[in-house]
Amino acid sequence: MKSEVIIWKKSGLKKLTFFVGSDGKHDETAMALNCFEAAVYNLSKNSGKLDKSQIVPLFIKDINPVLCYEDATGVFSFTSQSSNLQALWHKHIKLNQYVKEQDKNALPFLESLIDKGQMVILQTVFQRIKYYAEYNPDFDLSTYFHGAAPHVNIVVFHEDDKIYYAEKQPYRIRIENFVPYELNNQIGVIKKSDMEEACNFYLRCYTLDFTDEDMVRDAFYREDIVRFIHEISDNYDGRTEQLNGFTKYYGNYAYNRFVELCDNGTDIKKYLHTERWGLFDKMTFDIWMTHGSRQILFEYVVQEIKERGCTENLILLKNTLSESIEKWKLFERVMSRLVKSRRSTFLSPKITHQIKNIIEIEDRLNGLLKSFS
Repeated sequence: MKSEVIIWKKSGLKKLTFFVGSDGKHDETAMALNCFEAAVYNLSKNSGKLDKSQIVPLFIKDINPVLCYEDATGVFSFTSQSSNLQALWHKHIKLNQYVKEQDKNALPFLESLIDKGQMVILQTVFQRIKYYAEYNPDFDLSTYFHGAAPHVNIVVFHEDDKIYYAEKQPYRIRIENFVPYELNNQIGVIKKSDMEEACNFYLRCYTLDFTDEDMVRDAFYREDIVRFIHEISDNYDGRTEQLNGFTKYYGNYAYNRFVELCDNGTDIKKYLHTERWGLFDKMTFDIWMTHGSRQILFEYVVQEIKERGCTENLILLKNTLSESIEKWKLFERVMSRLVKSRRSTFLSPKITHQIKNIIEIEDRLNGLLKSFS
């Protein structure tokens, strides 16, 4: 492992791009990742070590679903959390983790990392930072570890009483409180004093090291990608797993089990959620991550077409992925309406029809992934 720091000075901040590209369009890969992976992606993209065309394949993930069903209660979830595949970035990027808990020197420690010329992935109690959408001045700090998956942002620079940071706008921040850096409106400015309480209570942060960048330019990297896509295809063949009172259905078994839930008229309120991560937000997030995983693969295939030319298989794969993404977005809209319905929140034959349409496309998609080369 060759240690590489990501060197940035204030003069370089205007060149950075995060969730929006230099052309003003959304970076579809960044938008399709959860907040932590998006942070790793954005730091990699801005490192200057690799081209974006080399970075996107690192974030391809398993597109196959898993349906988790609690046998005693009927509580279920439908996610894209693979049990056996990690995106290739885990192989080529090393994370250095630092944790400070109830430490009044947490913020100076964060500054010391930035002073080394590194951008930093930051997790802290954003509920107590007024710039954030989830800000709550009465938030009980003792409940911090018992809610939704923790959020992270990217800290890119600091000076005097200011922290410069990047976020997915406008979803995570209060626009009325957002103060943009004058030379790059993708970067916000926060007073250090407004972050002190949150960071002193809990701070977890990460910096990145890269493997030798030559590793991702040779034939072995290409073989890694092809092998990974074939493993995604293999995961489509369904299986089940029993664990602590839950049955997990993987791949096409997950689709078929969802059809059964629809046929049985299951109440969507049985979908796994918590008080802090409500039903609508949790379910739409899970579906968004499912079609997001297809979006990343789509971005890679478009890139392959540009580099290798328009082969018949690549064009078919691109078109089928596009069709799959649209069907999943439609499914998200249908499920969102169901959750909000005041008349009935039960799964029905209408939802069965949606799932069966998805299955037909996924069967075709899997055949194309199996033959990818």
